Amino acid sequence: MMATLDVSAILGLIALVGLCADAWLGLAIWARIKVRVGRVTPFGLHKWTGYAAAITVGAHVVLIPLDPRSKFSWADLALPLWTEHQPVANTLGAVALWLLAIVVVSSYFLKRLGFQRWRKLHYLAFVAIPVLLVHGVVTDPALRDQPIDFLDAEKLLVEGAALLFMVAVFIRLRLRGRKPRARGNRSHAVAIILGILFVPGGARADGSESDGPAQGWSLDPDAGAVWTRGGWTYTTWGFAQGVVWDGEPYWRRARQGMLLLSTAIGGVRATAVYEVDLTDNDFFRQGPGWKIFENAFIGVQNAESADRFRVLYGENTHVLSREDNQSSGNLPTINRSMILESHGSVHAFGTQWGGQLRGTVGHGVLLTASMGDNTGSLNQEHPHFGVANDFGGKASAPLWKNAADSRLAVGAAGDYTRHSDDPAFILASSLGNAPLLRAPVGGARVSGEVDAELILRGHALPLQVETEWIASRFAGTGTIALGGYVQGLAQLYDSRCHGDLSVFVRPEFARLSSNGAAAATLAVRAGLDWNVPVTAQRANVLLEGAWHRSEGAADVLVAHGAVWELRLMLRVSLTRHARF
Repeated sequence: MMATLDVSAILGLIALVGLCADAWLGLAIWARIKVRVGRVTPFGLHKWTGYAAAITVGAHVVLIPLDPRSKFSWADLALPLWTEHQPVANTLGAVALWLLAIVVVSSYFLKRLGFQRWRKLHYLAFVAIPVLLVHGVVTDPALRDQPIDFLDAEKLLVEGAALLFMVAVFIRLRLRGRKPRARGNRSHAVAIILGILFVPGGARADGSESDGPAQGWSLDPDAGAVWTRGGWTYTTWGFAQGVVWDGEPYWRRARQGMLLLSTAIGGVRATAVYEVDLTDNDFFRQGPGWKIFENAFIGVQNAESADRFRVLYGENTHVLSREDNQSSGNLPTINRSMILESHGSVHAFGTQWGGQLRGTVGHGVLLTASMGDNTGSLNQEHPHFGVANDFGGKASAPLWKNAADSRLAVGAAGDYTRHSDDPAFILASSLGNAPLLRAPVGGARVSGEVDAELILRGHALPLQVETEWIASRFAGTGTIALGGYVQGLAQLYDSRCHGDLSVFVRPEFARLSSNGAAAATLAVRAGLDWNVPVTAQRANVLLEGAWHRSEGAADVLVAHGAVWELRLMLRVSLTRHARF
């Protein structure tokens, strides 16, 4: 069960991020930048985020004395200079709390104080926030008085918020003394960042609707920040997904990427793509620096659509999955199933180096082929750059679509690998990656996969059903790994005021057999997926649980009986989390 101090620490992090966003909104109001979310203006958002952050700070503080580990008395909240644990850090937090209290109370009495007096008091927020950020960096949230790890997931979040706050202060000082019109002309960066955080899909930072490729910077809700000049296009995206509760907090993913498209020449365009995941080497604390690369390739594609024709060479060109060559920040699915994640652990579908060719034939049938070396790549400890160890092919086709954009699509894939590098296939649990089944593997591997996706729109309850099944045989040991899942995802409501909430249920099955011994796992994964209001689907909360039960031969079985898991995740992104 989550401890009271853990809940307090989470609320403190949420408050810090909220206050930094509130500072940016205040800057937008001062610069007179026209940003709207429906009928809500920056001033309305500024009030909402300010009061919400103040309430969250209050809850963060009140919870501390309720946990006996803190050894905090209620009197210590006012001046914790003599507390047993971290008195200096606690005092910084108390100073920030009192400064914020003055700002909040003065805002309530704005009419009585008058604008000029209120404005001077309001500037205390620019003193309170830095103090609070320092408090967040130097505090051990568990009150164990441990040395500060500046690359810890929670500390990185606070440090990122501090960087954004310093940028806001820098812009404010640079524009000081200029007339409102000059402020608006020279504060485009403010509009871009605010747009990324709050502007809904289809709108630009100035509140107008996007009606085609704009010259200069614009926002694409499904791609990120886009810069266009002539025929050249540069797109950058990024997202961070942190596990708030699953034993200990940690970063599941922290990715950033970019796409560069050249101007069209003879009906084709050159492309370059990279995507890095900073969690792959624990934010440069473990392993080589190049290990962060998830995607890195160059290519040539059709000038109008990459699905019509594309050739790639580089990292992560494998094709045996529905999610090939896409940024995981842009994927509408909840997550990969346990059988697909475990296949990745033996380089069957993981990152690799090689080439890929794809194109569309007939009535929308997409064909893809790849040839590569899936025993290594840039994100391995010892990279390999061959191109003839793995051969894969895939076909996908739309079977049905109507005017409401409901649709049904199916796909099939096959793969042959001459040499499998890992000594064992380990089937891991859905959330905690705990070993469930294990079997030796080796030699050549042959795999086959089928998948289907049905999306129903135009009804009160939008629904998505997807399924994916896979089987692999390793010739060296005769091991067979097979399994798959069926997932149902329903959107319970979609409201600009309350965000949107979806529920999903995913039954999964997997089986391993080797040398006459076999074991199987049945799992059910379910959860709630909520897009936070006024963030244009760019902030997301996911609560998911999983139940697994494994039975079979002792030679294959690792964990007998039932395994329960529960996880709470927060995700922020430059792109919206659109599931349908």
